[in-house]
Amino acid sequence: MASQYQQLAHDLYSKGFFKKAIVQWKKVLDLQPCNAFAMFMLGKSYMGVGKFKKGTALCDQAVKL
Repeated sequence: MASQYQQLAHDLYSKGFFKKAIVQWKKVLDLQPCNAFAMFMLGKSYMGVGKFKKGTALCDQAVKL
């Protein structure tokens, strides 16, 4: 299930649908809280909607995982 959400999130992110991607990355992280890739991409998605501080914090946290 998580892999399906991750694929959808990645597709949405690639197309620039950052808000929709955020929803899907969060679903991945609900199922896999230590998924560093999903956390990093959630951060990048937040940056895509202009929430740079929140996005940077998530990316930093993902790198530490």
